[in-house]
Amino acid sequence: MSEEINKREKGLTRRDFMKTTGGAAAMAGLAGGGLLLSPRTTGASEMPEKWDEESDVLVIGSGFAGLAAAIEAKVAGASVTVIEKMPLAGGNSIINGGDFAAAGSKMQKDAGIEDSPELMLKDMLKAGAYLNHLEKARFVAEHSNNALEWCINYIGATFSGVGYHGGHSVKRAHHTSNGSGSEVVNKMLAKARDLGVNLQTRTKLERLIKDKENRIVGVEVRKGYRFPDDNTGNAEY
Repeated sequence: MSEEINKREKGLTRRDFMKTTGGAAAMAGLAGGGLLLSPRTTGASEMPEKWDEESDVLVIGSGFAGLAAAIEAKVAGASVTVIEKMPLAGGNSIINGGDFAAAGSKMQKDAGIEDSPELMLKDMLKAGAYLNHLEKARFVAEHSNNALEWCINYIGATFSGVGYHGGHSVKRAHHTSNGSGSEVVNKMLAKARDLGVNLQTRTKLERLIKDKENRIVGVEVRKGYRFPDDNTGNAEY
């Protein structure tokens, strides 16, 4: 994994990033923050006269998905801003149980556990009553070990063992060393800050802003927001 990361750091320009990995990284962050589900959007008539801040990539939310997107975007050469409406970063990810499902990991092999992406996919489909989006489920299964290795080798997260979770036919839930998602999130936050990601807390998304071609070109946020009072903070663009 480290060789792959070094290649990305050396070989991808900002322009290349926006053409390739940028879209995927940004979408991961948007999905993690719920941006795809609920924001208000506006037409060009409500475009601000000037932008208060500019960034190549804006990530909404600072949980697992958002921070992963931010780190990868920064490694690829983009300027990156992450906004988080709460006073502390990490979202629900920082307080979850910290188990990471991955198939075919070194920890599994060392424990004599036989697993594969194919078996993980089979378990996922069965547990999902075969209502899963097949290609997305396959993608998760096939990339699960790479994601775990990224957390260990690049982020520096530590894991203490492997166990069962509901729906698993073999032990594939990798337990963080502190039994919490904070083991991964805090290491991700440290990496993001080391890379120069701009992380802003108490910054709540208000709406998406579109241009005349109906493309999303920016956002309105509420800076200084104090959850859950929507009357707090000031609008910025």
